[in-house]
Amino acid sequence: MIKTPAAALSARKLAPYVDFMSFGTNDLTQYAFAADRENAAVEQYFDDASDVIFRLMQAVHEDVPDMPLSVCGELAGRPEHIPRLLQCGIRTLSVAPALIPMTKEAIRKTTCNKPT
Repeated sequence: MIKTPAAALSARKLAPYVDFMSFGTNDLTQYAFAADRENAAVEQYFDDASDVIFRLMQAVHEDVPDMPLSVCGELAGRPEHIPRLLQCGIRTLSVAPALIPMTKEAIRKTTCNKPT
C-alpha cells in the first residue's frame, strides 16, 4: 500500500519486493497535507483530488511503468476523477459494491490520454 509520500517516492526501491502497488488515497492525502479528514480543525485542507495526489500517483507510474497499480480509497469511487486516475496508470479501482455500475460507466466513457 502506498499510503505516504515517502512510499510513493520510493516506488523503485519497493518494486522488487511486490507484485502490485495500491494507493490508499485517504491516508496518502492525510500525510501529504498533514490534515486528518476527521479533525475539524484541519479537515478543510484534506483534498484527495488535489494535483499533489495525482502527481504522486503519476510519479509512481513513471518510476515503475510496468507495475500494476490500483486505488483503494474514496477517490476511486468518484466518477469525475476516473479519467485522471486512468491517465496515472491506475487500472484497478476498489469501490463499494453500490458504486460499481457508475464506476464502470465512467471507465467506458474515458479515453486514456496523457494530461497536457
